[in-house]
Amino acid sequence: MFWYDDGVADWQLVVMTIGMIAFWALMIGAVYTLVRRAPHADSDGRDGPRRILDRRLARGEINPEEYRRLRELLEQAERPSGEVRDQS
Repeated sequence: MFWYDDGVADWQLVVMTIGMIAFWALMIGAVYTLVRRAPHADSDGRDGPRRILDRRLARGEINPEEYRRLRELLEQAERPSGEVRDQS
């Protein structure tokens, strides 16, 4: 085969080598791009309502009073329907 030097020219070996390097470069680049563009969120794949509310407060979109009111609404929505909150 190749060791007898009777079927493959040197330029063909160079082309195959360059092709293999280009193939692996594209594969590594594709994996890198997929990892970099992956969404960074909670484990369920999206931001939860509390996290969104925390971010809005941190950016100054809402004031602390509005934050507490919305946080209470979220807690009420998460509670089972028969549970009553202690008002003390």
